Order: sequence, then C-alpha cells, then structure tokens
Amino acid sequence: MAGDTCPFCGQGVAGVELLRAYRDFFSREYHALREEVTGLSGRVEAAIGERVSGPIEQTLVSNNGAVEFWQPYCELVAPVLPEAGRVGEILTALRQAAQSLLRRKTDAPLDAVPPDEAFTRSLTDRAYAPRSRFRCSPAARPTIPLIPRPAD
Repeated sequence: MAGDTCPFCGQGVAGVELLRAYRDFFSREYHALREEVTGLSGRVEAAIGERVSGPIEQTLVSNNGAVEFWQPYCELVAPVLPEAGRVGEILTALRQAAQSLLRRKTDAPLDAVPPDEAFTRSLTDRAYAPRSRFRCSPAARPTIPLIPRPAD
C-alpha cells in the first residue's frame, strides 16, 4: 500500500495500529528471508567451492595409487572415472549455475526460482563410473588376512 490512503475505499489509514503491525511484521520476515537466501551463497561455496575440488582430485590420485599397489595381490578392475581430472571444471559449472539461481532469488525473494537448463545440465553432464570389482586371488588370501573374503 503506497501512502496513507486505502486503495479500495479511499479512507485515510494514518495511525491505524493494525496496519503498522502488519508492515513491521512482514518487513521483518521479508528481510529475514532475504538474509537467508543471501546466506545460501556461502553454503554453496563451502560445499562445492574451489577449495573442495583439490581434495577430491587428490583422493582420486590416491585411489589410483592404491589400485596400482594392490593389483599384484588381487584381481582388481578399477573403475574408469571419466570425470577424473575434471572435478574442478564440473564443480565450477555447478557452483556458477547455483549462484546464478541464488542471485535471481535474492533479487526477488518472494518469487519461485525453478532450476534452469544450466543448473540441470551441470548436475547431469557427467558420467558415473561403474562399481569396481574386487576379488583377492586365492594365493594372496593367506598373506592379506585383513581383506574379507568376498561372497561369491
């Protein structure tokens, strides 16, 4: 409502406590919603920011080293990870798409902001690796007692 006149009946509403209470309440709630939406940007950065991709890449490298180590002892078919080496690129695309949606939501907190094509594509544009198959050879089992025997 703009001004101090009712848009429906034209009467003055200056000094009406109920309207002042509504304005105060909804103004506080609106600002709280804006702050919550703005805070989501930091949560996205923490979850899929640049600092996250490095440790993921390192884990992939470490896992490849572990596969190389265990291959003489076990029949091991390592998964092929097409996204290996692209983790930073994948997370950057996802982060940028998510931040774009959050900027739209920040500009219009009361409007619904459905996922757009860029966000959906960034979620689905990577291949998922098949599960690795791991079986210890019978000769290796006595020398590696900590590896449980797989159910055949």
